[in-house]
Amino acid sequence: MNPLSPSEVKRAASADTLSTWQSRLEDHFSRLHKQRHAIFPKQPVFALEHGLTDQELSNLSKLVNQARPSDRHWLAWVVYATEVGYEYAGDEYWQTFEEKTPRWLMWGDRYWLRDCFWKFYKTYNGAKPSGAWARHFSIICWPITHAILPQDLQRQLAEILYQIRHSFRRELFESPELLGNQIAARSWMATPRFQMLTKEPLLLGQIAAALLIAENDPAKSLIAPDTLLRIAKNLNRERGSREWLKDARSAAKARLTGVAPATSRAIETQSSTPREQLQALGIEPRVYLQATQSSSWKVILQIPDLAPLLSRFPSLTEALNGACVVAGSTGRPLSRGRLLHYGPQTVVLRRWPSPTEILLKFEKPPLELEFLLKTECMLRLGPAWLFKISADPRAREVRTQIVRPGNKYILLRTEKASSEPQLPIVPLECEGISAVSIDVPAVLSDKQLHQFIGLGLQPAQQVDVRPAGLPPVDWDGEGAAEWLSSDRPCVCISSDHLVRALTLNLEGSAPSRLDIVPKESGERIFVEFEELPPGDHTLHVLVKSSNDRILTGRLDIAIRDPRPWRAVLTDQNAFTVVSDQPDPSLEQVWEGKAAFTIQGPPSRRANCKFSFSYPDSGKTVVVGKQLPPLALPVDGATWHHYFDTYVRCEKCFQEAYDLANSCELRFSAEELGQYDFTCAREFSPLRWIVRWENRGCVLRLRDDTGNKNALQLSRYEFARPDLSVPLDATTQDQLVRVPEAGGLYCARSSDACHSIVVPPVVIHSLSDLGVKPVLLERPRTAQSIAEIVSLYEIWSHARTSGDPLSSLRRSDVLEALMKAIVERTCGGEWLATELKGSKNHGAFAELKSAISRKSFRAGFGAALWLKHAELAQQSLGRRVAIFSQLAKSHLELPSFASLTSQSKDLYEWTAEFTLRLFTRPETLIQWAPSQLAGGLGYVLECPTLARGGRFLALAIAFTAPTAKARLTNLPNWDWP
Repeated sequence: MNPLSPSEVKRAASADTLSTWQSRLEDHFSRLHKQRHAIFPKQPVFALEHGLTDQELSNLSKLVNQARPSDRHWLAWVVYATEVGYEYAGDEYWQTFEEKTPRWLMWGDRYWLRDCFWKFYKTYNGAKPSGAWARHFSIICWPITHAILPQDLQRQLAEILYQIRHSFRRELFESPELLGNQIAARSWMATPRFQMLTKEPLLLGQIAAALLIAENDPAKSLIAPDTLLRIAKNLNRERGSREWLKDARSAAKARLTGVAPATSRAIETQSSTPREQLQALGIEPRVYLQATQSSSWKVILQIPDLAPLLSRFPSLTEALNGACVVAGSTGRPLSRGRLLHYGPQTVVLRRWPSPTEILLKFEKPPLELEFLLKTECMLRLGPAWLFKISADPRAREVRTQIVRPGNKYILLRTEKASSEPQLPIVPLECEGISAVSIDVPAVLSDKQLHQFIGLGLQPAQQVDVRPAGLPPVDWDGEGAAEWLSSDRPCVCISSDHLVRALTLNLEGSAPSRLDIVPKESGERIFVEFEELPPGDHTLHVLVKSSNDRILTGRLDIAIRDPRPWRAVLTDQNAFTVVSDQPDPSLEQVWEGKAAFTIQGPPSRRANCKFSFSYPDSGKTVVVGKQLPPLALPVDGATWHHYFDTYVRCEKCFQEAYDLANSCELRFSAEELGQYDFTCAREFSPLRWIVRWENRGCVLRLRDDTGNKNALQLSRYEFARPDLSVPLDATTQDQLVRVPEAGGLYCARSSDACHSIVVPPVVIHSLSDLGVKPVLLERPRTAQSIAEIVSLYEIWSHARTSGDPLSSLRRSDVLEALMKAIVERTCGGEWLATELKGSKNHGAFAELKSAISRKSFRAGFGAALWLKHAELAQQSLGRRVAIFSQLAKSHLELPSFASLTSQSKDLYEWTAEFTLRLFTRPETLIQWAPSQLAGGLGYVLECPTLARGGRFLALAIAFTAPTAKARLTNLPNWDWP
């Protein structure tokens, strides 16, 4: 569509009217629809492809702002709403829309606007939103979808393109869908809205390809060229995005103009099985030994970066983001997302894993991940492992089992050979395996040669194959090297005797062969390879000597795609900041559900700057402060105390929290480095917004559900937390005045729920800081306990306002609800004993005896007490399994007639149900929605089982060094 001349623009703006623009837009989208349908029948049309210039958009916006919404001008309104969506940054769409459209509050109708987009979909095959996000935000999903790539997503796309630039290949640009899938595989750290965009890989790939390379034929573009050019210009305005896109374009140009390496498509064809695909990603763990000051050695398991797994198996994102236990370690789970977000990890092995033991154990892994871990994520088969001692001091594994004269080695064995020389024993801080020292002399006698062969070792032969030229990423000093896919590997082959011929045979996805005839003895031969595709390759060197003896050499070559720099946890990092949540939200940081661990030299300090950002009158307001320095290192408990002291107690932050849509934390330690965390507010189609004004509190409900059915609004008082007080149904534009007593406000629609805890507005005395909730009288039945569990979920999931008093009041209510659960399941006598024990940890012996007064069941409590310290270091799944075994051994459990479970053993299901009930009751409804009543009924029938579960929950919680005496929100019980 050709833009109008300046005189035509002026004439069109003064002539009328929106009718002129409506007619012009109808003609434009009709032509665009016909053109696209002829080439791409299934490709939708986007309202952002309107083809208007900035001046034309300005004129159209002025006319829209002066007019009343009308069906005669519906297309103009669609374009206008899409432009607002293009500027959307994850905050309030309707607030921005209303500020830009002053008359909308008087005449506008959100449902009418949604009907306009629906008409665009029907008339021009317009884009139709889909997925969970579209279901929850059924109105604003339309303009945001038609904005294609809103500005807050553009930076994320530029960053991902920069990260995958070394993986660019010609095939990705020939097939936009392949490029889209490649981007989607790297989107696990992006926002949920960007991940929604990855559900359309063809569209995403087309956008990315247009940003990286210019499409010569506009007819082949899935999106109008002028629209793609506009997105590219916006990206170039922001410095970080511009630099990322610049480097990504350079990499793309180099791939398209240079000699293309072996194609990824060829790799996929040859590596068709899951195991072959997994091997090409290079996630096999490695083991090395680390010397200690006490002359012993530690066994270190190096877990590789698991992010490449997502390029082939994107469905594993959620599982890999979960907590993980490393077999042979202390048993304490690694924090969620650590293996995916922080690159390669090192873990000290306290026990040597068995040959059949999977090294990485995730909570409830899907079958696909479980199969992949069984094939590659296990230790290499023994019974012996050879390690060469280097000067750092470390000992690295030599997989070829080749020993060379003049070097020292450590040999690890799970069993001792029957006839072997007496070798010095090496102290090893790892159970289940022994170690001996091997010192290879400069000259080997025949006896020594046979001794090494008897140990399963191979003395070095006279052919040496090692890397040359550009150093590899990793080289074990013997027979294994790793290069990047952007490198050209070069090797040096040498021999100390006369060689008649050499044959080089490369095995892998790009096999090749080379025959060489050396000119003189001892000649060094250098061989450079073309860029090899990612995966494992093996170079075999066959040497024919003058006496026709055949000698062989070997080099294992691993090729990996370059990985973008990210903060990683290794023993070489001087300064590292890690969050225990994969991608912490604003709410998690503020409410203490996310902790930051800072590693660094004990003699240094780290600086922290915290800030809130929120929109106000079209501008972004930033409320920030440089916090006092932190002495390194910092653990999670120290961080929580520091954050409460210097952030949550600050009045400026309390007032800004309820308005903010994101917060930023910047950690720095001068020359040691800097870490930035940007935490956005969680997306919710319903959200209460708090404003403090005139010494009072006012709530406004933001409703983005698009549901025409009336909302259900209710309020709960702190003193009567289980009594719902209905409120008049209000629209999102009306305000709710909060009474002085405060309370919990809940808004429900057919598929969404949001609640907020507002503290008392006025505190008359110190006694008003606390509250003693009184619950309604309920019978001891499964139904009444289910009602309490439901109330617990509402209060637990409710967002707190900026005032810390709201968190204190919510804690008081949750304590009262937990007391009610414990009293009805374990009995009043047990509750009294527990309250006494919570104030004195020494009273746990009395609590253990209260599990059962019958002598033949006394062993149950004793067994739980003996196991609780060990279980505190185990994963939740392991705790469930052992608790189930102990219950079956010591108790006479009734039948499971009313319970069914397809996923696990019924006894384990009930054990997990019991432990969830007494640690995190708010997880029960989502975990067992249809079996809640049945599970509670079973717990009521087995009071000894219930008391045992509660005892174990408390015992494990109080093993934490900083555990406080409390009944609810117990530490060390973070259920998924």
